[in-house]
Amino acid sequence: MRKGWKRAVAAAACILCVGTAFPAAAAPGDLGGSQSFPSERDYELSIYDVGWDGDTGYAEWTDTEDANRYEVKVYRGKNLLTKYPLYATDINYNLGEFITQKGIYTFHVRAVYSNNHKGDWAESDEWDVDEETAKKFRDYTGRSGSFQGESAGQWVKDGSRWWYQNKDGSYTADNWQYIDNKWYYFDSQGYMATGWVNWKDHSYFCGKDGAMWASCWTPDGYYVDSDGMWVQGYQK
Repeated sequence: MRKGWKRAVAAAACILCVGTAFPAAAAPGDLGGSQSFPSERDYELSIYDVGWDGDTGYAEWTDTEDANRYEVKVYRGKNLLTKYPLYATDINYNLGEFITQKGIYTFHVRAVYSNNHKGDWAESDEWDVDEETAKKFRDYTGRSGSFQGESAGQWVKDGSRWWYQNKDGSYTADNWQYIDNKWYYFDSQGYMATGWVNWKDHSYFCGKDGAMWASCWTPDGYYVDSDGMWVQGYQK
């Protein structure tokens, strides 16, 4: 891949993937018989200090303990500018491309552990953007209309491996990305993973097409739950 691109954009975990490594504590091959599913636990997904950086157009918020990613929605007045939530893996997101007109802007953000475990939406303060400021962002981004949040990236084949080029030319590395309603994991070089993937002390399985599996048995006889996580102690 070419070097010098913008830093990777990514997004978190859910729907099924395959990589290579398991947590050192217990891999599927070490299981010793079937057990019941683990009980549900509480997740810390509260967000505070939600606000704008008016110089850069960045949305900012505090980190939360159990978040694997964040979802962001942008408004001008009561008009939602993002057709689908934006996905962030850091505690900020550059929303400058949405600042195209004079108006009152806000954004909503929530922490996400998995598709089934999401925090409450937190709302930012209002940012009153005048025409001069809007023009500055229009000139910088080259945009004059509203952004619908739809993917404009493309899959690229490199030999026998695949990677995903985002609309701005960047790519995701060592993280998950949500593409066309499916989750994919990309390794440290930015290539799509298949097989077992180890992520934050949990194991996930991705099929031959790279999409993460969920709520099913893997080909080697292990079970992944609705969040795509391998359930320890549960085996065919």
